[in-house]
Amino acid sequence: MNLESSSNRGEGEESLSLFALSPSIYLYRVSYRTSKNILTIIYNSIHELILNLSSFKPKDKVTYVLKNDNKDFITITVHKLRFTLSESLLTASSNSLERLYLRLLITNKYASVSDRGRYLFYDHTLRQLLRTIRGGVDGYLSYENRRVIFRMKCRRLSAVFAYATILDWNQSNDIHINFVNVPHEMANTDLMVEALFLHLRRDQIKM
Repeated sequence: MNLESSSNRGEGEESLSLFALSPSIYLYRVSYRTSKNILTIIYNSIHELILNLSSFKPKDKVTYVLKNDNKDFITITVHKLRFTLSESLLTASSNSLERLYLRLLITNKYASVSDRGRYLFYDHTLRQLLRTIRGGVDGYLSYENRRVIFRMKCRRLSAVFAYATILDWNQSNDIHINFVNVPHEMANTDLMVEALFLHLRRDQIKM
């Protein structure tokens, strides 16, 4: 069921199409139980909610709230949301997965996240794995005008692979500026650059 086109509202709907949702039309209110009370917290995006899901119990409730009229649209349990996320990941395209990954990276930096180190650890682990993949990129260092220049041409159509490769070179070398050439067909390049800015200065990246 695509929530954007459905007129049904209520609790316990069968499914949520994660990658079909527009992140801009909902707020996400989580109701969770403590030893004495039921408290609520509101997240501004699905990405912010995903990054905080580990803080909640399976029976806690997530309510999608329409921003335009502040009305509740649908309520499901945290367990149901986790299941839906897993189901959506299995059917999503590689470009959608990379877009989600990069948005989570950026959200983890700037939004309200209870444990930022959790996703940073996952990111570090994935980048270590991607370092072992050979081919798909040509890169070399040069020294010009007292600056170390890294020039890279990426042939692999993966923004996350390019992101990991650039960071690997910069962490291994004292690079002043990166000249990066990626295929026009590569999706999510804008998000890739924003993710790189989490680690590098803006004047260090030239696309």
